Amino acid sequence: MAEDLDICTVAWQIATYSGVEIVYCDPNDDNEEVIGKAKRQVRRKFGTFPFGYESWNIKTREPYDGRFEH
Repeated sequence: MAEDLDICTVAWQIATYSGVEIVYCDPNDDNEEVIGKAKRQVRRKFGTFPFGYESWNIKTREPYDGRFEH
């Protein structure tokens, strides 16, 4: 099953908060779907953020080989 996944590193900034999120996705998912998954993961972890500037950028995307590296 791991051969059916990509692993993406998504850098994000919301107002004065920022971080990097690791997202596992289908190789056929477009960038908007990957960013949507990252947004859901970040909001699940941290809850709500103040209103302000948002930036979401996919930094890396590669096939996931099944190893846990993080």
